[in-house]
Amino acid sequence: MLADAYDCVVFDCDGVLWAGGETITAARATLDALKKQKKQVYFVSNNSSRCPDAFRQVFETHGLGAHVEDETKMWNTVTAARRWFAGRATKKAYVVGCAALKDAVRSSGVTVVEPWKRLGATPDELADEEIDGDIDAVVLAFDKDYGYFEICYATRCLLENKHCELVVTNRDFQFPAQKNRKLPGNGAFVAAVCSRPSASWTSSWASRRPSRSRPSSRTRAFLREGRSWSAICGPAWSSRTTPGATPCSCCRASRRRRTRTDGAGARGRT
Repeated sequence: MLADAYDCVVFDCDGVLWAGGETITAARATLDALKKQKKQVYFVSNNSSRCPDAFRQVFETHGLGAHVEDETKMWNTVTAARRWFAGRATKKAYVVGCAALKDAVRSSGVTVVEPWKRLGATPDELADEEIDGDIDAVVLAFDKDYGYFEICYATRCLLENKHCELVVTNRDFQFPAQKNRKLPGNGAFVAAVCSRPSASWTSSWASRRPSRSRPSSRTRAFLREGRSWSAICGPAWSSRTTPGATPCSCCRASRRRRTRTDGAGARGRT
């Protein structure tokens, strides 16, 4: 058994133990076997829609409640956000996400700003909208009601408020749903806000679009302190990057594709 060589095993949850309302085959048998071998088992999730109690209830729904009696063995982005902000000097945050995440940020002593949502407002009207100039953090998490207002308000806070940082609970572009289907995830929301920064962002944000390739295993779970896709994919491969920097695998793949395309074009012209 693979786990024989380890004392501790860490499980993701969505797509590993369950997918939507369906329990993954053999999930319970696997956890029972590890418990019988007295392995230390922990559970982590970048799902920001559940407080710890609701997180535990999902385990119970899938017949796995016996494995999370110790809440210190469960960790998701709600508990991560609480700890993250508890160690920072953030005063006000604009949080796009579920109530559980907003409550976690508040419990860290941060004021959560919830502006009146102007549904159907035109871009000109949203440009005239007053934003809270004291917001020093924007938190982006999955929100089924996410729309153009949230994109505009978050973008303007990051552009117009000095020292405003961006915190992202995860950058998964898709997540597993029931019947083996995929649905858009938080990465799609993040891309809408910061995938193509303007010239005014270049001092603190990446000066390139994210690669269309799948991000490499070196990706980071959080984008923070104004670092955009360069913090995820590494330096871009173009001539604008830092001399001597080593691009990640997805950027190298893009470079190889472009090199092959350019070479083919050159041969065709000669």
